[in-house]
Amino acid sequence: MLQINVHDKNFKLDDLIQAAKRGEEVVIVTDEQETFRLIQINTSKQRKRKFGTAKGEFSMSDDFNAPIDDFDEYT
Repeated sequence: MLQINVHDKNFKLDDLIQAAKRGEEVVIVTDEQETFRLIQINTSKQRKRKFGTAKGEFSMSDDFNAPIDDFDEYT
């Protein structure tokens, strides 16, 4: 576990981020003894989008693009 005081001038945010990316637990402590954990929330292991999976699930009426009769009052 890597623990650092928020007022420590010897640390760089990039170093803490790299440590969290390696899986290390990074804890940041304030003078008021509040603690915060730095974690990586998005990874490259996220599921890739697969396009076309909803094919056939939705349909549109044939006239969906037709002008709306009572829309003229809004223009």
